[in-house]
Amino acid sequence: MRRLLGSSSRPLLFWGTISLVLAVALAIRLSDPAPVTALRLLAFDSFQRIAPVPAPPPHLVRIVDVDERALSKIGRWPWSRRTLAALVEKLQGAGAAVIAFDFIFPNAERVGPCALPAADLKRYGFLAGCAELEAGGGGDQLLAKAIGGGPVVLGVVGRKGDTSAKLPERAGFALLGDNPASLLPAFDAATQNLSALQAAAAGFGALNWLPQIDQVVRRVPVVVKISDQLVLSLSAEVVRLVAGADTVAIVSATASGEAGIGGETGLTQVRIGDLDVDVDGTGQVWLPFSRSTPSRYISAADVLADTLDADAVRDRIVLIGTSAAGLFDLQATPLDAAIPGVEVHAQAIERLLTGNTLQRPDYAAGLEVIFTALAALLLAATTYFGGARLGAVLGAVAVAAVVAVSWFAFSDGRLLLDPVFPVATMTAVYLAGSSLLYVHAEADRNAIRNAFDHYMAPELVRQLIRQPERLQLGGETRELTLMFSDVRGFTAVAEGFHDNPQGLTALMNRMLTPLTRAIIERRGTVDKYMGDAIMAFWNAPLDDADHARNASEAAIDMIDRLKALNAERRAEAGGDVHDDLSVGVGLATGEAMVGNMGSDLRFDYSVLGDTVNLASRLEGLTRQYGVSILMSDTAHRAGATGLAAIEIDRVRVKGRETIEPIWALVGGAALAEDAAFRAFADAFGSAREAYAARNWPTAAARFAKLKGQAADYDLVGAIALFERRISDFMAHPPPPDWDGAVDMTK
Repeated sequence: MRRLLGSSSRPLLFWGTISLVLAVALAIRLSDPAPVTALRLLAFDSFQRIAPVPAPPPHLVRIVDVDERALSKIGRWPWSRRTLAALVEKLQGAGAAVIAFDFIFPNAERVGPCALPAADLKRYGFLAGCAELEAGGGGDQLLAKAIGGGPVVLGVVGRKGDTSAKLPERAGFALLGDNPASLLPAFDAATQNLSALQAAAAGFGALNWLPQIDQVVRRVPVVVKISDQLVLSLSAEVVRLVAGADTVAIVSATASGEAGIGGETGLTQVRIGDLDVDVDGTGQVWLPFSRSTPSRYISAADVLADTLDADAVRDRIVLIGTSAAGLFDLQATPLDAAIPGVEVHAQAIERLLTGNTLQRPDYAAGLEVIFTALAALLLAATTYFGGARLGAVLGAVAVAAVVAVSWFAFSDGRLLLDPVFPVATMTAVYLAGSSLLYVHAEADRNAIRNAFDHYMAPELVRQLIRQPERLQLGGETRELTLMFSDVRGFTAVAEGFHDNPQGLTALMNRMLTPLTRAIIERRGTVDKYMGDAIMAFWNAPLDDADHARNASEAAIDMIDRLKALNAERRAEAGGDVHDDLSVGVGLATGEAMVGNMGSDLRFDYSVLGDTVNLASRLEGLTRQYGVSILMSDTAHRAGATGLAAIEIDRVRVKGRETIEPIWALVGGAALAEDAAFRAFADAFGSAREAYAARNWPTAAARFAKLKGQAADYDLVGAIALFERRISDFMAHPPPPDWDGAVDMTK
């Protein structure tokens, strides 16, 4: 992996990855699987939702609706042919220009007993009578007569399977260019209307539409192929009657020498009279929808009851359909989750008549592919040479431009250009490129980290990687907690390894490792190792609001880990004599200068100041008092609240004039809550009060009482020290101005 990320191979790896991502993206677009299509359609739907087409104020097309109110007044569906004949006649009488049915009449009407199955008619002796009644026509003849009374269009339904009779031709077709029959929506046969009704109709239109992957209606056919016959859709047939056209011209791309780029070819236009309808390669038209509005609908009950406004349908196209939920003619559009299917035909007729349709040109797919490839390569080059940030800026601008161009193409030019594929491809290219750059940068950071981890605190290394400008001379003053620790009697320990220096080194590493971990795990920074001593600090380079507490707990943990190490060494030694290791720890909290200190040639991240000196002095005092941890009063107040600590003396350390209360830290929070410890701490304080008041006999007696428990709290040496002082003071009293503090001269 390191070899792969070498600087010489990085350009090859980068551009090879970009080429692979781009090739995969282009291959996916050219194959156009369902998820890609769905995303493209979702973008087109979003444009329509943002700017839906307003419905024409006086609707060009009205819908006579078999709605719930009509069903409740007239009766359940299907209605009798007499009722439908009356409906047609009333609409013709009101001046409707063209009437079209959104359903078909494939069978003769049977009413009363004649509606029973043929076997039942034969069993009850009605077969002959019903046959005679059917031959006479009845309601079918009335409906045929009404249909013949004005321009009425009947629907047919294309279907797969067996063949059917050829549809009567009401108009001729002229083919301009190649025969488009193989590209059109094709059906084997058609379910047609009763012959008497069909003979009377002025035209026939296919009711089929081709569902897309999500069953949303976005385009409708203008022309389809049924068997070997070209048939207009219901919407287009209505438009043909309105235009008074006897011939429909089907224009293919080759009629004018056109050729599609990278995708759809085939049909380009369907000319109906003076109307030129732009279609896609399969003879379908994309519809810009308006929201469904009740003002388009007229209840069939109002027409039959003669309560219809005289101008409601005059000189308008009228579609007869249904919105009743139980009749299952509901469709989804980009704007509405469910509208009556008849309204899809109504809006299609209006769009065809006004020329307000959407276009997805045959060159659109090729244009999108070429643009995407060029834009992705430009973005990759910018990212590689200018960095991920500049690439992100250019990528954001490119994405905004793609979306803006797609939107204005839709809103101003009624063109459908896909914004999803370019945006997704550029995003993938940018993520791949920037990820590689990140990996390369991380490799460089690792090189820095590996070079300095052995010499600097890990936190400092990470901060230097984030902020390399900090790798310079200088520092800052801030509050820190300092720690010094040193091994007691290390000289004697070292003498035991005079003929085994490797063993001494192994022991040092074995000891310093757990002590260091105790510091690092509590956010400390190890400044340096000085032989067997450790210098560490808290609250730099990273902020640590609890630095004094963390340092205190680290010191306690160091003592516990050293005890565990001693137990391991005793177990390893068996019966041999074994000397335990012990350390003294000094803690002080206060302001100090922290930063990179040294020369231009070599410098370390370290600290300077009086607080550093105090921590060092306290570590030295642990030997005199015989305790493991001594801390300054400031460190105690900032970090040892709730821990087991006892103020054992007041001193003036070497180099300082002020009196410093010093505290022995003997345990954690659990010990601090122990009643025996609290009693011991109070008793120790009482003994010190007597000592400070020069009441030597009382102080000596009180300290003597504490000897039995002193070992439990690591204070045997401290009590022995006070007993020696009291003995000296009783023989040689201190001067009158003695303030109870001890001057430490070492």
